[in-house]
Amino acid sequence: MDEHVHLKAGIERYAGNRYKDHKFRFKEKFFKKKGGEDRVDILDEVPLDMARSKWKEQVEYYTSSDVKARCAINATNKSKQTIQGHGGRTSLAQTRDSFVSCYNL
Repeated sequence: MDEHVHLKAGIERYAGNRYKDHKFRFKEKFFKKKGGEDRVDILDEVPLDMARSKWKEQVEYYTSSDVKARCAINATNKSKQTIQGHGGRTSLAQTRDSFVSCYNL
């Protein structure tokens, strides 16, 4: 029973990461590379695999003041980072455990 809890948590974490990555690629492809949300005709360029109503929801989401404010805060926080991590998906705890077991510490 306990392993199912960990499995479910892992699946939820994986799905969350996939959704986050999808949002990033979507915004990059349809907003940033095509001139951004400042374009007046952005609503007219509906992606082929998306319904017009869903496209309108996405445009409204990315152009909302709340999302723009959050993006500005995230950009400020990212610029404050002095050390860039290179661990990828490996957590610090996993890296530490691997290091300790490798060097018998």
